Amino acid sequence: MNAEIFEETDYYFKQILKLIIYGYEQVKKDRKKKPYSRKEIYEIIKEVREKEKVHFEIEDYLRNDLVKQYLNDFKNDFELSTFLILSGSEEFKCNVKIGIVDIRFVSFSATSLDNTGFILECKRLNKFSEMLKSYIEGGMMRFITKQYYAESDVTLAGMIAFVEVDLVKHKDGFMPINEIAKQLKNTIDTYKNILNTTQEFLLYPLDDQKFGVISDFQYTYWTKHIRKDDCVEINIHHLLLDYHDILIS
Repeated sequence: MNAEIFEETDYYFKQILKLIIYGYEQVKKDRKKKPYSRKEIYEIIKEVREKEKVHFEIEDYLRNDLVKQYLNDFKNDFELSTFLILSGSEEFKCNVKIGIVDIRFVSFSATSLDNTGFILECKRLNKFSEMLKSYIEGGMMRFITKQYYAESDVTLAGMIAFVEVDLVKHKDGFMPINEIAKQLKNTIDTYKNILNTTQEFLLYPLDDQKFGVISDFQYTYWTKHIRKDDCVEINIHHLLLDYHDILIS
């Protein structure tokens, strides 16, 4: 990727990060009086699937709501009108499906960005080690092993964490988001050899003159890694979205 194209893709990826933060802030406003309810979401899934026992897809529900109700509504404010935002799209290699991408931004403009897509993986996250492990092994590693971007040379990727805790199961499980960020950093450090880490977990503040909530957002980070298949360095950006107060049992 030449310098001019990289500069353009870097700009649009930053706009995507800003859009997600802005959309999340709108979610918080809307859900302040009526939070998401795990129980209600579970009942919706059972009704739609017409099954009494179903997989509890809380992550998918939160992701789909963020994309459909917020990101699509505000994308024009971030110069992303030429991007299609897909939720739960298939990823292929040699015409064989190899995974489901949580969020994909695809450009359909007649510019050098034709066929460029940016991928963001979503994970629920709390202080418990199994969730931190899943964030890495079931999330970040999909970029490092080129399961995502299997047929692309894009080197910008995103991880979105819905930070929450189930207080019914873990009555003492609450931990402030900044402490969870520290735990995530420590866990990523323990995986540094597997992740081929070239830059540790660092703050990546975003500034926006139009929307102050973006400049005020404190939980944006980035790491760098060498991909296994092509030995190219990939930048993974991490957005930690605090759902503690808007996702209840």
